[in-house]
Amino acid sequence: MRHSYWDNVLRSRVSRRRSLMASGAGITAAALLAACGSDDEGGGSSTGGGGSGATGLIASPSKSEGKAGGVLKDFYAAELTHMDALLSNSASTVNLISVFAYPRLQKFTIHEAPKTNDGGETEGEVAQSVEKSPDGLTYTFKLRQGMLWDKRAPTNGRVLDTDDVLFSWNKFASVNASAPNFVYDSVRAPGAAVETISAPDKSTIVMKLRRPEAALLTLLAGWDQLYIMPRESDGGFDPKTNIRGHGPWILDAFVPSSHTHWARNPDYYVKSRPFPDRLERALVPEYATRLAQFKAGNIHTFVASNEDIVQTKRDVPKSVIYQDPLYNSMTSAPNISFGYEGNSIFRDTRVRQAMSMAIDREAFANVIENIDRFAADGIDIEWGINTHLSPGWGEYWLDPTNKSKFGPDVKYLEFHPDESKALLSAAGHANGVEFDFYHNSEATYGAAYRQQVEIIQASLEEVGLKGNLKGLPYAQWLANYHYGYTPAKYEAGEVSGFNGIGLTAERTRYTPALSIFGLMHPEGDAFHGAVPANGQGSAIKGDPVLNDMLAKFRLETNREAAIKQSHDVQRYIAKNANFIPKPSNSKPLRLMWPAVANAYVYNSSSVGRNLWAENYINWWLDTTKAPFV
Repeated sequence: MRHSYWDNVLRSRVSRRRSLMASGAGITAAALLAACGSDDEGGGSSTGGGGSGATGLIASPSKSEGKAGGVLKDFYAAELTHMDALLSNSASTVNLISVFAYPRLQKFTIHEAPKTNDGGETEGEVAQSVEKSPDGLTYTFKLRQGMLWDKRAPTNGRVLDTDDVLFSWNKFASVNASAPNFVYDSVRAPGAAVETISAPDKSTIVMKLRRPEAALLTLLAGWDQLYIMPRESDGGFDPKTNIRGHGPWILDAFVPSSHTHWARNPDYYVKSRPFPDRLERALVPEYATRLAQFKAGNIHTFVASNEDIVQTKRDVPKSVIYQDPLYNSMTSAPNISFGYEGNSIFRDTRVRQAMSMAIDREAFANVIENIDRFAADGIDIEWGINTHLSPGWGEYWLDPTNKSKFGPDVKYLEFHPDESKALLSAAGHANGVEFDFYHNSEATYGAAYRQQVEIIQASLEEVGLKGNLKGLPYAQWLANYHYGYTPAKYEAGEVSGFNGIGLTAERTRYTPALSIFGLMHPEGDAFHGAVPANGQGSAIKGDPVLNDMLAKFRLETNREAAIKQSHDVQRYIAKNANFIPKPSNSKPLRLMWPAVANAYVYNSSSVGRNLWAENYINWWLDTTKAPFV
């Protein structure tokens, strides 16, 4: 039985295509502000914005002089797993602890609107300065002086030094899932760049590289990569349950299943920042409750579902809608990944291709990006169709609506249900086929993730691909399915892959090459398994043709050559359906109360930014405005 909202999607598909034909338009993608491109470098057509101006629903950023004081109220949607920023790159640790409490060697440079950091520009955080040798194989970092750890025991307000950096590096390298991005290991990450790290004195760190790595500083600024923690976290206190950091905020109270309350760090190296005295974040896992709490003024900033944005503005006229100037999702996730164990049907390329062509990407965008409903309110949302890169990557993204440039393999990213059925029949599944559809059953990834699970299940069923939903607790899902094809763990018997499909939410990676390499190369930090085009061989060894393409793509430093390689990779993955990307992305809208001043005035990178230490660091509370009055 088809889901009721999917019936609405099918109806909207017809009405939208009629309106497009009547206006003489085709499916458009957003004009792009990309991490590696400029406003007019993407393959899509013109952006929206005129409609939003017509109704006045979208606010423009307004700069003001900050004032100290007040309590900023926020929320989080899922339970905290632990507090150790070096042990894990999982969202439950990074989002809920690391970004508030611990610094990185680098951070993304903040620019004032309308300028954006669309090139991933970095500057020093713990490392105040950096020098690179002419051959690109040695980086010398000078540490910022006077950064003080938490005044409480056992750190007692001492100065951060190179021993902390070395301790953090060594722990990160040995246990963190992000380490293979740049920390060399002959088994775990033989393709990574950084071979050794040393400290000739208490204020200098030297990194030696095996090969040049153009993305090194970008990676060191990444919000889910290397954080610097005090060496006392090795035995002096339990970093899973306690914090002694140097971030903008100091953890003041943590009550499991209830809240985290933070106090402004008076010793933070950015003087007089942050402005609010306190940041109070409540655990509110239910979306409806979060929405109600925002309307009541108990949450000051809120990412509502696209369906609720305009209605909430109507219900609470004093609330403000902002649109992010950049795509804040540079990933094509959540993606459909495949399990290849036993008699898996997904070793057959035709079955994967059939699955990809069973998805109507325009109809999906109408639901998830809310395209038609926003248009009815005069808001022309900027959106684009994902390949295996997000449209936010500009020229590196190969626009599927540009068929002449993409070539014949673009059909595998289009909606062709009859051809999908024909491929299934040719693969021996003329009467359809059942398989297990694994996903995270908790709220870790947000409400939209669950909605996408159901939409994908319903659309696949239309062509005879019958996915039996298998929801799993986050920890079990992450360890055994998301990371079910990690080569070292697979060979050690710690994971065993699976048979079926999974919907994998991915973090942003910091270059176009890493965005695909991380998922589809056996040396990637979240390799999801792959098989050769003939379907034979070990899934943990990957597709040798794709492995070779990705290795060359990652090493390429010439921009034009890298763009060409990026396009070739996208064509290859589209044809072989090594994974199936989320159909669409759009520039997000956000609801805020007007008391949150300087919203969207200061913007860092769209790639891997730490919002609380970068974009939000200049927020302040104007208590003369709603919800305070």
